[in-house]
Amino acid sequence: MHTTGAMMDVFDPALLDNAAQSPWGTPGTFAVIERRGRPWRLTCIETAEEHLYTVHGGQQYARDTGFRLNATAANRTDQLVPLTEARLTYLQVLAFQREVTQWQPSLDAPAQVRAYGALARAWRQASGPTS
Repeated sequence: MHTTGAMMDVFDPALLDNAAQSPWGTPGTFAVIERRGRPWRLTCIETAEEHLYTVHGGQQYARDTGFRLNATAANRTDQLVPLTEARLTYLQVLAFQREVTQWQPSLDAPAQVRAYGALARAWRQASGPTS
């Protein structure tokens, strides 16, 4: 599973398997940080102590509430929550939005054009009609 750097790969198919096979809150379990009540970042629990969790990057969260310890005004709503399929899907949509703004498709190969065409049709279908 790709976990190098600050960002983890939300498209990794093994993420939900990891969440299903490991009891919530154990070291090595993937979790989600919610900010203002919405999924914001995928993380991994590195340590679980009596009263706190420490996640990838060193941030600490209260074990009983999931809220971030030593929070600042910018991250006072951060809460550590279990990874679920719905939260992962939300994070995947956010990642897709970021990536598509930088996308420069190569339309040289017919196979690529067909694949991008299928993607474009799926995007339009998921987005609904435009005015």
